[in-house]
Amino acid sequence: MKKLTGWLFFLLLCAPAWAVENGGEQPAAYLQLGAGGLENAMAGATAGLRGSISEAFWNPAGIVGMRGTQMEYEHTVLSLNQTLEYFTVGSSFQSLYYFGLTAFDYSAGNDLQARTEPTLNPDFTFSDTELAFLLTAAFRLSPDWDLGLNAKFFAQTYDSDLPSGFGIGEDVGLQYRPSTWTTWGFVVENGFSDFIYSDQTDAVFPVILKLGVGQRFSDLPIKGDFDLEWSSNLGFQPRFGMEWRPFDEVALRGGCTVELDNGSQSFTGGIGILIPSPGNLEELDYTILPDRVYSGQIIQQLSISAKFL
Repeated sequence: MKKLTGWLFFLLLCAPAWAVENGGEQPAAYLQLGAGGLENAMAGATAGLRGSISEAFWNPAGIVGMRGTQMEYEHTVLSLNQTLEYFTVGSSFQSLYYFGLTAFDYSAGNDLQARTEPTLNPDFTFSDTELAFLLTAAFRLSPDWDLGLNAKFFAQTYDSDLPSGFGIGEDVGLQYRPSTWTTWGFVVENGFSDFIYSDQTDAVFPVILKLGVGQRFSDLPIKGDFDLEWSSNLGFQPRFGMEWRPFDEVALRGGCTVELDNGSQSFTGGIGILIPSPGNLEELDYTILPDRVYSGQIIQQLSISAKFL
């Protein structure tokens, strides 16, 4: 166990330095829009959340403790003819090993315009397709420590002569539970992630480090999470999110993100409607959040999830 922990921390420390040195622009920017009705409504403050398949995107160690088979589908309402769909499914094996598969399907639209000169009419119009897949595996290192890993695959194509691309990447997540109600989380995203285009150029994903704590309360229907996040392109971003369930069937959520580099703040909010049935739990989520790709825009997300307990 000590040797395994030592190698993990070696990788966690070395990966960010490698990626920052390679620089480059950010591919698959649509992933900044996040995933999951609960998580996005809590402003992405998720490093210490656990027990749900939607945690796979944020901290792969968070799917440990997931009961039964779970799935979630989400549609994001975007402007400018963009589309974004998200689907994830996961299950456990003998309550020891946990697995998940996540897919994103994004398009910037079918009316993109190409010009060789600044003219009123484009030379031609085209469309794009961008896909991302996450394979998640997680397990317990000890009764208090959990480890999760994401293997990520990306593809981008156009119905024109523009260069297509393919990328691979990974996330590493840890969680530590000092008590039943408190969970600490640590995540390294995109430590060795790269995207290569057919014209032989490449782009490196920005490294993201997250340290957070999730807290539940034994006598209150409230849970919250605070993350201190650092990325190689945006610097430090504290995130705070909370969920309150005034009734068993209703969950009210909100969150805040602060960008310390420029002092700006953004807020999120959402509501979840829980529909329990014998042996199952369905949930409908509605979330409002700022567009993290196009500044100043507000987007809406609709999610439906099912847990077969």
